[in-house]
Amino acid sequence: MISHILFDIDGVVLCKRKRLFSKVLAEEFGASEQEDMLPFFTGPFQKCLVGKADLKQELVPYLPKWHYPHTVEALTLSWFEHERTLEERILLDVTALRAKGIRCFLATDNEKYRTEYLWTNLNLKSHFDGIFASSSLGVRKSTSEFWEKAFEQVQATDRRFVLVWDDEEENVIAAKAFGLSAEFYTDFSDYSQKMAELL
Repeated sequence: MISHILFDIDGVVLCKRKRLFSKVLAEEFGASEQEDMLPFFTGPFQKCLVGKADLKQELVPYLPKWHYPHTVEALTLSWFEHERTLEERILLDVTALRAKGIRCFLATDNEKYRTEYLWTNLNLKSHFDGIFASSSLGVRKSTSEFWEKAFEQVQATDRRFVLVWDDEEENVIAAKAFGLSAEFYTDFSDYSQKMAELL
């Protein structure tokens, strides 16, 4: 019997992005997405995701390259607000699941500032029992180590009773490799059908 469920945020609890923020930013301020922005996202940002660098500090030298005229705080706020559309049907289901005694958590590859924004400003803390972020665990969800650390903290009795929903195949594979139940999320209809079978 499923006792705990770990939900991915981007693409599951939050609706899939229609456009990347980097593309919007590049168009608005005349920067090159490939030459000016990609080096940040493939370089320093990757360290931020696992808590080895601070996003706001790492952004400072890139603002002139991106022709961005405002502060780092203004940039991060615009970024976080651009990617915050909730999948309300998932939240309603989570409320019903928790009412049945199933503990529900978030599992995300996110740096610390966006994690805090989603948890507090977007008020996901009122819907879930906790959050596991790559920035605090020090590893990405594509590793079994992430799921091992999350499992230790959810205090479940059996790995098989912990279910993971994620829209990235490599994360599903890693969760299964650790021994958790895991499903690939495509859309809410498919999710509902599979949940009816699993529960």
